[in-house]
This record gives sequence, C-alpha cells and structure tokens, in this order.
Amino acid sequence: MEAKNIENDGVLKKNALKTAFYIYDAIQSEDYESANLEMIELKLLIKRLEDKKAKRERLQILSDVVKEMKARGIKIDFAIRASFLKNDAKNAVEKYHNTAFFREIDKKRQQA
Repeated sequence: MEAKNIENDGVLKKNALKTAFYIYDAIQSEDYESANLEMIELKLLIKRLEDKKAKRERLQILSDVVKEMKARGIKIDFAIRASFLKNDAKNAVEKYHNTAFFREIDKKRQQA
C-alpha cells in the first residue's frame, strides 16, 4: 500500500509540473483564459498533494503509537472494513418491500 501511495504522489507531482509548464506556455502566448484554467488545475493538484502529505503524517503518528503500545505489551486488534454490511443495507430495503406487511400497506394507500 505504501508503494501505491508513493506512485500516486509521483503522478500528482508530474501532473503539477506539466500544469506549471502549460501555465508558462499560456502566459508566453498571451492566452490568459487557458492560463487561468491551468491555475485552477494547479491549485487542485497542490491541494491533493498537501492532503496526501497530511495523511502520511497522521499514519506515521498512528503507527508510532501502535508500536509504543505493543512495546508496552498492549494487544491491539484493528477491525477490517466490513463491505458486506453496505451490501446488506442496500438489500434490506428490497427485502422490506417484498414483505407481506409492505404489500398490505401499499394496497391500503392505493385504495385511499
């Protein structure tokens, strides 16, 4: 997962540098509208790079805390994301609509 984050940072940095070049080129050719659009793109890329850096720093702090707690003998068990809960929530509505109770209410609404 670390390698993937580093790769994404590299891609973002390359895109930011290309965008900076496009801004320079647009200013040289006096195409200020394109330069303005590229500035918006550059701001977005810089914001994403800042967010990724902050995320790495928070992850490092968390991993340091976990190491310290493990060194003290405290057992830590992280829960994995339960993607099946999301699917069950979607299916719960369908299951409810297929119940006899819902069909009875639906008939009463149609009669009213």
